[in-house]
Amino acid sequence: MVATGPHGAAPAWAPPAAPRRPFQALLAAAALAALAVGVGAVRAHALGAPLWMDEGISIGIASHPLRAIPSLLRQDGSPPLYYLTLHAWTAVFGSTPTALHVLSLAFFALAVPAAVWAAWRPFGPAAGALAGALIALDPFTVYYANDARMYTLVLLLALLATGSFVRAFVLRRRAHVGVFAVLLAALLYTHNWALFFAAGSGVAYAGLLAFGRGLDRRGLLRDGALAFGGAALAFAPWLPTLAFQAAHTGAPWSSEPSQRALPRTLTHIWSGVLPETVILLVAGAGAIEILRRARRPQRRAVLAVLALGALTLVLGFTWSQVSSPAWAVRYLIIVAAPLAVVAGAGLARTGLLGVAALAVVVALSWRGHPSYAVLANKSNVAQIAGALAPSLPAGSLVVTTQPEQVPALRYYLGPRVRYVTPLGIVPDPQVMDWRDALTRLRAARFGTVMSPLLRRLRAGQRVLFVGPRFANAGSAWSRRIMADTRVWRRALRRRLRVVAASTPAEANSMSTVAGLLLAVRRRP
Repeated sequence: MVATGPHGAAPAWAPPAAPRRPFQALLAAAALAALAVGVGAVRAHALGAPLWMDEGISIGIASHPLRAIPSLLRQDGSPPLYYLTLHAWTAVFGSTPTALHVLSLAFFALAVPAAVWAAWRPFGPAAGALAGALIALDPFTVYYANDARMYTLVLLLALLATGSFVRAFVLRRRAHVGVFAVLLAALLYTHNWALFFAAGSGVAYAGLLAFGRGLDRRGLLRDGALAFGGAALAFAPWLPTLAFQAAHTGAPWSSEPSQRALPRTLTHIWSGVLPETVILLVAGAGAIEILRRARRPQRRAVLAVLALGALTLVLGFTWSQVSSPAWAVRYLIIVAAPLAVVAGAGLARTGLLGVAALAVVVALSWRGHPSYAVLANKSNVAQIAGALAPSLPAGSLVVTTQPEQVPALRYYLGPRVRYVTPLGIVPDPQVMDWRDALTRLRAARFGTVMSPLLRRLRAGQRVLFVGPRFANAGSAWSRRIMADTRVWRRALRRRLRVVAASTPAEANSMSTVAGLLLAVRRRP
């Protein structure tokens, strides 16, 4: 029996009895998905852009047999879902850069209707449309639609998980309890920042349990145990691998974020200070209006989603301060999901002003970004390979002082050459072995690694040296790599004869490299 208020009216805590409009919801989602595909089509000329080093790692891992991928990730530090998906995708569509990027574009296109769905209940169709438009038109999210990494899959799953969380624990639709458990487990199997998302959603749930006046606390407690317990149970088989990764891989390439990193988060997500200011002012005013005047489910939903997003961010930042650094701007895409839902709700609450604000934000942030030049020049490994590979016979040595570049080099140069880094001969050049990598790199010496290999080379044999040209060496890992690069380049030039060189015009990223082709001198 449904409880009622005085004179048979619905109680104050009941969700608004808005008529269901599934056709309108479907139409809005389809329109915005088409918008996302259109935005992707504008970038379609960059879908075949060369792979950068992380994309080389993606296809390298995914190229292994399906059953081998989870165990390989003990060397990498990531969960397996994206790599398993990429393996299946490439088995059907191939492993060209275009095929790899289309998968990310597909996840991005699906994320737009997912944003519509997430914000539609309980905030209404306008909120759903505006949240979807924020995802579709934000240069930050569009950039990762052209990146063969897991980030648009993270965005898609985080949006769906946010929407199912609100439905399960705020609107109390029990069918979504199991849905949330499955989505949270899938997110945990996709990226490690999902651990912070899970903790943030747990705190938001605890807030509803503690302060949700009028909610059935016994039922809420039961459903929370089922949802979070189910996700934990599904993720449990991965915990031994996660524990090993935490102890031995981490992110040695990362550095502890500065105190300015946290307040700059929204600037990154909304692609500039001016767009950030407009959204904070207009959507913030709308969110305050929801908290002041809206019905209780909408107020609770705003607070819960805000808490989820804010806690995910703060926990990620705090972990990177007190433990091993795990901070990168691209990881913030998981925070963009709940923020888009709240921003969509706030913008919708202000009516036409919210629509105008979105138009202003797009005008301020878009400006052709991300440009073709940005998307096409994330790495120049393909250019180095194209310029120097024809002069590189089978069996030659390819030496790089940046070990994580090896999978990208292997993608373009193939298996016909041998790969060497300061960590030694690479047994599997399609995988970057991050296990205790910084400790091993610091212990590496040119004489120990290269001298025995050079002595075995015959006169005329070739060595390709690939050295990074960092724009900014900010971490202990990158500083060590740059120091090794100077030492190894001098030593190789002293012992071998320079045949050809390929040098970039500028050092614009962590993936910019210079190539030096050398040959063994004829011995007297």
